[in-house]
Amino acid sequence: MTNQSLAQETGAEPAQDRHFVTALARGLQVLAAFLPGEGSLSNQQLAQRTGLPKSTVSRLSYTLTRLGYLAQDAESGGYRPGLAGLSLAGGLLGSFDIRRVAGPLMRAFSQAHAISTSLGLLDGTDIVYLETCRSQ
Repeated sequence: MTNQSLAQETGAEPAQDRHFVTALARGLQVLAAFLPGEGSLSNQQLAQRTGLPKSTVSRLSYTLTRLGYLAQDAESGGYRPGLAGLSLAGGLLGSFDIRRVAGPLMRAFSQAHAISTSLGLLDGTDIVYLETCRSQ
């Protein structure tokens, strides 16, 4: 998401909005640049996706890594979303209990087809399971 698209979403130019925190918006742009199922991204790739200068992306990726929102791949030096991002999702999942909505459907499907079903979130190459239903 570029600053221009941020301005379109908020209805104001960020530079003209004294309540708008540009540094925070840029950090969130970096986090939003990752697509599901892809590997790590370099600072150059993040800069291309966000439209931010590479030096800015380098500082943001360093900060986000120190805070655990990004994890650095030892081999490639690239970045992937870190586990601290799950703490942000906790608030969302707490307000929208996806397990409560999906659970009955998953149980019915498991029973009808005599299989197990699971609901999970991808975290790098790992999956965090939110709910699992087993057939009898």
